[in-house]
Amino acid sequence: MDNIPHRGVIWHTKQKSWRVKVKKMDHSVTPSRDRYFYKEFSDLETAVRVRDYVARMIHGSNAKLNLDGRLPPQVNRVNIIQWLITQKTIGPEEVPEFIGRVTHLDRPTLS
Repeated sequence: MDNIPHRGVIWHTKQKSWRVKVKKMDHSVTPSRDRYFYKEFSDLETAVRVRDYVARMIHGSNAKLNLDGRLPPQVNRVNIIQWLITQKTIGPEEVPEFIGRVTHLDRPTLS
């Protein structure tokens, strides 16, 4: 997995961590512009999975994913939502809408 470039995940040399980069169009300013939000993780797979999950929350079925869009077991969905609210990516009133886009990803898969 280390040798393959992943959409929205870069190595941050100074922090020595994998940085998740999420883009969302900001319509609160005129003219509208892209806003970027960042979060660091120590391992690549976690970063890629969190990035995909957040992309799916923001962009729904139009999200371009690296993997399947599921969160890794060690990451709590509530922490991700709090991070998105803190970063002003989503407002508290938008949480139900965004959760609805990923609820099916939180269910265990059948093997």
